[in-house]
Amino acid sequence: ADSRYSALIDFCNNLKKGGLYIIGTTIIGDFENNVEITRKIKEDWIEFVDRNSLKAFPQIAVSNTLRAGFENLILLSGLGAMEPNTIVLPMLRIKKDHNKMLHSPSNNNKDIEEEEQKDDRLAIAMEEEEEKEDDPLQSSFDDDTNNTYLLPKRNSVAMESLKSLVRLTPAEMDPIQYVKLCRNILKFNRNIVMTANIHSLDFQLVVSQNIAQAVEKRMETDININGNGPPHVDIGKGNLQIESGIHGHMNKLSIAQSTESEQSNTRTNTRIESTVNNSETNYWTFTSHQTPNIRNQWVDIWLFAEDYTFNLNDATKDEGFPMLIMQLAHILLQNKVWDKAAGLRVFLLVNSKWSESDQSNFDLIVKDLRLGIDQVVVLKQPTMKKPSWKSIIDNKMKRKHLKKYYSTLNSTMVSLSSQTYFTFLKLPELPPSDVDDDEMNDKLSKMYFESMYILLKHMPPTALIATGEELPVISMDI
Repeated sequence: ADSRYSALIDFCNNLKKGGLYIIGTTIIGDFENNVEITRKIKEDWIEFVDRNSLKAFPQIAVSNTLRAGFENLILLSGLGAMEPNTIVLPMLRIKKDHNKMLHSPSNNNKDIEEEEQKDDRLAIAMEEEEEKEDDPLQSSFDDDTNNTYLLPKRNSVAMESLKSLVRLTPAEMDPIQYVKLCRNILKFNRNIVMTANIHSLDFQLVVSQNIAQAVEKRMETDININGNGPPHVDIGKGNLQIESGIHGHMNKLSIAQSTESEQSNTRTNTRIESTVNNSETNYWTFTSHQTPNIRNQWVDIWLFAEDYTFNLNDATKDEGFPMLIMQLAHILLQNKVWDKAAGLRVFLLVNSKWSESDQSNFDLIVKDLRLGIDQVVVLKQPTMKKPSWKSIIDNKMKRKHLKKYYSTLNSTMVSLSSQTYFTFLKLPELPPSDVDDDEMNDKLSKMYFESMYILLKHMPPTALIATGEELPVISMDI
C-alpha cells in the first residue's frame, strides 16, 4: 500500500475480478516492541476496508528491513492454495541530493569524469525545469535538501486516512533495494504491476464512494492551487490529427516526435505517418464490454512488437504474446464503471521488418483470445535504439542516451494520450543482477528510475507490467 494515494487501493480492488486481494504494509523494528501498534493498525485497516466496501484482507509484517518485510508478505500471504500471483507496487520516489550527484567519487579518466558530471548537471537542470512546470510525477522539492522526496506540493485529503495505516511504503525505499525487491518478486514467479501517476486518476472511475469523494476533493484542491486540471490533458509538444471517424473509416495518424539535441535546446520533429484501416483493426467481441461513448475515452495498451514472437506455443512468461497485459486491461473494463467510460485500444509499435503476414498473425491471435479490443493502431517505433545495460556498464553508451531514448518515446505516447484514462505497458528491463560493484549497482538503479520518470512524464495513470508466472494467464483450451 502507498501512504499517499487511496485511489490505488480502489484501482486494485477493480483489477482482481473476484480473486483474493491482500493489502500489505510493513512495520520496521523488533516484533516484541511493536505488538500493540501492529494490533491497532490491523484493527484500523479492517475498519478502512469495511468503510470503503473493499473486498480485501489487510496483512501486516514486522521486520528489521523494509524489503524483508515486503518479501515476507509475498511469501506468506494467501488463503490455503490461493496465493497472490500479482504484486502491485507504487513507483519509487527518488531522493534528491545534488551534492552527492556532483561530487561522486571520480574516475581516473578525466574525460569520463567530466562527461558524467555533465550528465549529472543535465539531470539537475531537468529536475529544476520540472519544478517550474509543477509536474505531479516528478514535481518540486521542499526547501530542505536532506533526503527530500520528489513529491507534489499539495494538500491531499485522501492522504490523511492512509498516513496512520501505512507507516512505510515501497515508494520510499532506496533505489537499489527497490530494484532487488522487484527482481525477487519475479524470482518468486509473481507478476509485477508498478503504478505511476495515480494522482491523476479521474475520480469518476473510482468505485468506492468514500475514496471517490476524497479523490475529487484532492483534485479540486489541485485546481485551486495550480490553476489547471489533470496534467495529462496537456499533450505537450507532440500533435495528433485524426481524419474521419473512429469506427468503419480510414484513419490517418500524424505523430510529431520530439527529440532533444545534445548541444542545444532546439528540437527536431520527425514525422511518421501510418495509415490504418479500422475495418481490419476493429476486434469487437461479444463480451459485456460496450462501445465507447461519444467522448471516445480509452484504456490504452502499448506494445513493442519486437518483444514477442507472436507464437502461442511460446507460453513461458508471455514470450509469445502479452497475455498478462491484455488480461489486466480486459478485467479492468469488465467493471461497470470503467465499462461505461472507455474502450480498449492497442498501440502496436513495429520496426521496418514488420510485414503483412506478421500483421495477419497478430490479428488472428487477438481474435482467438476473445478479448474486447475496440481498436488497434500500428505505429513505427522510434528509430533510436534503446541502449542496453551492458553497453552502459561497458561505458559504450551514456546515461544521456538512455534518457534521450525514453524522452523520444514519451513524446510519442503523450501526443496520443489526450483521451486516455489509463495506460498499460511492459515494465522496461530491470538493471542486471550480476554486477559485483556496489557503486555501479546504485548508479544503475538510480539511472533506471530517472529514465522511468522521463518515460512517464505527463502520462495518464499508468501500470507497468512484468510477467513472473511461467504459465500464461489466459487459457486457450476453453
